[in-house]
Amino acid sequence: MFLDRTPSWLVDWFAAPGWAEVMDAYYARQLRRFDFRYQTRMVETDYGTTHLLATGRQGAPPIILLHGRSLNATLWCDYLKTFSDRYRVYAIDILGEGGKSAPQHPFTWGSGYARWMTQVLDALEVDQAHLIGMSFGGWLAMKLAIHAPERVRALSLLAPAGFVWASAGFVWLGMRAGMSMRLEHARQLVEFCSGKHVEIKDEDCELLHTVFRYHRANAEPPPPFSDAHLRTMLVPTQVLMGSHDRVFAPSQVIGRAQHTLPELHDAAIMRGIGHGMLSDRPEAVRQRVRSFLDVH
Repeated sequence: MFLDRTPSWLVDWFAAPGWAEVMDAYYARQLRRFDFRYQTRMVETDYGTTHLLATGRQGAPPIILLHGRSLNATLWCDYLKTFSDRYRVYAIDILGEGGKSAPQHPFTWGSGYARWMTQVLDALEVDQAHLIGMSFGGWLAMKLAIHAPERVRALSLLAPAGFVWASAGFVWLGMRAGMSMRLEHARQLVEFCSGKHVEIKDEDCELLHTVFRYHRANAEPPPPFSDAHLRTMLVPTQVLMGSHDRVFAPSQVIGRAQHTLPELHDAAIMRGIGHGMLSDRPEAVRQRVRSFLDVH
């Protein structure tokens, strides 16, 4: 019996009837925006089948893109296109979230997520990669760096979990949106995350609403890592926060990163950006990540 993951017999509880068809339709709409060559792939792991998108030259330095909670790999469209000029780029649908991977997931406590990621890298024949993680994806990237540092070349963490607990307002609005399954509540959650000064995209609200209606996404809060664990992350690290982020307090995240990370090379609070760092001033964030990426 495995104690680091949800049991496979609960799969029907996580995904409501019609989930796969709904996600296939959503993916098809999003992939129409992809005006570049890419591949889709399914990878088998002990924790569940994992879906991913890939682009770029085979054999080029690898990048792994990890999205946030209840989201999926299609949101990395611009990163896949921009970084494929020099890198082999993989955008992974995290288990138990709003993508095409298996609906069950590892637990946040223990090493289940790190073992799953290691198995994905093995299947891709990637020995070491640069990880770019957004929100929960940042937490996942840090988890791998703590448990298998030899697999991580460098970390770019965008509005990451793992340094502080999520705000009470975010937790409450997330629970309400998940229980009510109403589009307006999904929109209010997105608006809260990025603040009133950031333009909200309808597609972000649509995805959350779809996930809440058809899928019991992972609601287990990612806990902050201990100082001792953070000090073991001996890989070049970048931490970027938005000034309007209301999920994780920007100054607290940056302060803790500066206090604990031994290889923190770049840390900043970027103005005019909320929690959605893939949609709020995306070009500015992407350029800063690229500058870090190209020298590590």
